[in-house]
Amino acid sequence: MKARYIIVIFIFIMLYLCLKQVYFYKRAKSAEKNGKLIEATDNYVLVVYMHIPFSPLEKRAIDRLIKISKIFHRKKELRKELYVYERLRSAIYGTRWIRTPHKEILGILEDKISTIKANMLIQDGYKKSFKDTKKELLHIMKTDLSPNPFFSLIGLLSFVLFILTTVFAILKCTERNRVDYIRIAKFFPIILSFWIVWITMMYLA
Repeated sequence: MKARYIIVIFIFIMLYLCLKQVYFYKRAKSAEKNGKLIEATDNYVLVVYMHIPFSPLEKRAIDRLIKISKIFHRKKELRKELYVYERLRSAIYGTRWIRTPHKEILGILEDKISTIKANMLIQDGYKKSFKDTKKELLHIMKTDLSPNPFFSLIGLLSFVLFILTTVFAILKCTERNRVDYIRIAKFFPIILSFWIVWITMMYLA
């Protein structure tokens, strides 16, 4: 029965995300058709945020965002072009869990963002060369400061198991308000193991 409930909840979530993707994609297309490219950008980005593995709408939304960025590039509206790239990059990282979806496009986005920002900094009087400035910006973007999702997941599971095992041991070894310390000691290595894994994963993450 529990498995059925989990499946039903999973299907409901996926259906909800599908409907939201369709809704935001239609809004984006309408805005783009009317020449409201920033509004279109915001809605295409929301399609990406409503991430579903293998969603064709996400791929189309990303393609449209790249085309919009090229329009701004031709118009020499660099700040708007930068806005598109940064919003898309944030959306991709915002949906990351164990893996990063659409990871193949991140290198392109980071190259574009660093190029535009380096040009802006130099125009504003930044003393270093374009090459060195871009290299610095790329290094900052590629330095992943966010927690490792795999280690974070293992740490979370270990913490939950640590709590559950501790509670179970106390309940199992307590009778009539008396604690059987000999029995509870048998649970100690398991409890300690979960605690050590939890602390280690939090450090590594």
